[in-house]
Amino acid sequence: MWALASYDTGTMIGYHAVPVIADAYAKGFRGFDANLALTAMRATAMDSRNRQDEYTKQGYVSSETGKGCGGTARTLEFAFDDWCIGQMAAALGRPKTRALFNQRAQKFYKRF
Repeated sequence: MWALASYDTGTMIGYHAVPVIADAYAKGFRGFDANLALTAMRATAMDSRNRQDEYTKQGYVSSETGKGCGGTARTLEFAFDDWCIGQMAAALGRPKTRALFNQRAQKFYKRF
């Protein structure tokens, strides 16, 4: 989320600490507990806030009127974040988590 004066601006609607953490790990930063970070990344992705429950259930976020805007943007941002979690899991030797999040990251694509 991108907050300004304690208000969500509606931009950066994914959970983009995930790619920052995955990128840092891929670049060799090791001054943190990577397994704990992966656990937190996974927990954030599986949360029900911000319409993530809809994404988890359907593989996309609807753009229907009355449900809020940004369905396409949310879907793409969540998919990218999921891909990053899959990459982090792969780097940590966690094949089940990698498979789960790589599959989630591709759900929206398979709908077309």
